[in-house]
Amino acid sequence: MRSSRYRRALLLPIVVLQILLVAAFLVGGLSKLAGAKPQLINFQRWRLPPAMRYVTGVVELLGAGMMLLGIWTHGFAAWGGILLAGTMIGAMFVHFRVQDKFSQWFPAIVFLCVSLAVTINYASYLF
Repeated sequence: MRSSRYRRALLLPIVVLQILLVAAFLVGGLSKLAGAKPQLINFQRWRLPPAMRYVTGVVELLGAGMMLLGIWTHGFAAWGGILLAGTMIGAMFVHFRVQDKFSQWFPAIVFLCVSLAVTINYASYLF
């Protein structure tokens, strides 16, 4: 009985992190696919081809969807966390390549850490 209550107490913060990731990557992915002006400007500044914006948007939406499904089926959250963490590692590489300031790296670092926290929490569901 006690371990069930303890497990539920630990699950709530992870679900909150999942919802945060869903919201952030849903907005980010949709804005990339819609061609929002800030996204267009950033991808030009990063010297990335326009197709990369679409690929990134689709990957972010896929990761957000997996994270949302993962609230009920934890394996999706684990794999979605890996997908989003990989995306954030790619984002950090781009920021490094164009020598952005740390303040521009910071969101990618935070979302990398949150994605990894969800993945580690549900790692037992990976295989």
